[in-house]
Amino acid sequence: MLTSRDDRLLRTLPAKQNQIVMSIRFDSPVPKGVYERIICIFLNACGAIEGTRSPLVFLNIARFFFRRVIVYIIPDGQEFKIIIDEGWRKWITDIRDLALKCIQIMGSFFYDNLFTAKLLLHGGVEQDSISEFGAVQKAILEGDEKVADVHGITSISTHKFNAFFPAQLCPTMPEEKFDCFLAHDWGTESEKFDTHRKVLVIAGRLRANFRVWVDDDSILDNVGKRIVDGMRNSKKVIVFLTQRYLTRVHDISTNASKEFVLATRKGPEALIAVVLDKDLLDPRRWAKSILGYHFGDTLYIDFSSEEKIEENWARLCERIGL
Repeated sequence: MLTSRDDRLLRTLPAKQNQIVMSIRFDSPVPKGVYERIICIFLNACGAIEGTRSPLVFLNIARFFFRRVIVYIIPDGQEFKIIIDEGWRKWITDIRDLALKCIQIMGSFFYDNLFTAKLLLHGGVEQDSISEFGAVQKAILEGDEKVADVHGITSISTHKFNAFFPAQLCPTMPEEKFDCFLAHDWGTESEKFDTHRKVLVIAGRLRANFRVWVDDDSILDNVGKRIVDGMRNSKKVIVFLTQRYLTRVHDISTNASKEFVLATRKGPEALIAVVLDKDLLDPRRWAKSILGYHFGDTLYIDFSSEEKIEENWARLCERIGL
């Protein structure tokens, strides 16, 4: 349990005009242990725990080295501000995604507490233009020049939030080359990569009507780059849910997690959930996970058996074609 404060560390913050600020805000009193849990998530992501790059953690402020960037976290009641220097904006999307990960993981650790949290972006030189991440992302994806503020009272120019988004999400984004991207975990070698084989069969059928991107055995070099390019150039992302995928998507070191974070940048309307494991047909099994956070009330498609694939094939095609 943290017990000490350090006001001197506050004086090392970047000048206000040089700050990029986002915050995790809870809609009710913060459950005990949330600040410590956020600290642990950042510690796990940052890696450095010794030497000159070791973290400094106090009741009123924490400082980490995330890659080459100094990241500050300041708790303030129901809100946790995350601050970096404007000069390191090229890393902001990674830090933004880590903040989203914090929110997503909270739900599973504090299952008995009925609370929700939002990621807020602070735009403008004075960081006084504040809007919810999801609303800003949607506005940018749809080419809107205005977005409602966090209170829903005034409109803010989306240009004030450009620092939080990669250029690929701006309205100038090129037309998609693929109708759908098939996101999945291959499965294990002991099971002869059964999940991957199933997905390849589905991909083969879909190609009769759609342009499909799938990670298959023909991709031998620059796999990561090709996956990123395929995702960015796809209209929809079909996420095939298995227990193994559910586990790996919560481990930020895995490709499944990185791939899913990239998929969420396209917005909830681009995501299609397809359940392959019968154990996951009850959405309560993954409602508190990162998947539940992004899919929300979206109805999944049951592909848990050959019979269900045939029964629901038209539904999948319809969702892709929307």
